[in-house]
Amino acid sequence: MALTLTTAKVKFPAGKVFPGQYGDRVNVVLTPTNGGEEIKLWGNPDSEISQLKKGQEVQVINDGKGFKLAAYEAAPEVVQAPATGKEALTLNQAKKRIAADVEQSAKFFRFCYETAQQQMQGLIDDPSELRAIATTLFIQGMR
Repeated sequence: MALTLTTAKVKFPAGKVFPGQYGDRVNVVLTPTNGGEEIKLWGNPDSEISQLKKGQEVQVINDGKGFKLAAYEAAPEVVQAPATGKEALTLNQAKKRIAADVEQSAKFFRFCYETAQQQMQGLIDDPSELRAIATTLFIQGMR
């Protein structure tokens, strides 16, 4: 099964928390930019989908079992503009944005590695070969 990468916009961000058998869950509704059917993503209330804002563009991967969040641009923080009228980010805010991007990239790479392990099970057992395949999937998914 091939992985499918789709770009979508958040139509409805996470809001109501739904109690479930395995704990609380939230969902977001996405509209694919290619005009396909709406996509609903579920996650924990403290997961990255809870940070998504209405209208924000994201990438999702369909692994044949369902959609998972692949990558997204962190929603810009509202920053009070200085008296000059120019926007300014404090060093702390810039670090937080970079840290969020790095964390999201690491989660996506882990997804790629686990997918490579699953799809190549019995075919390739060498960790360095699996890492190379995962790296290729990661690079393709980030484009």
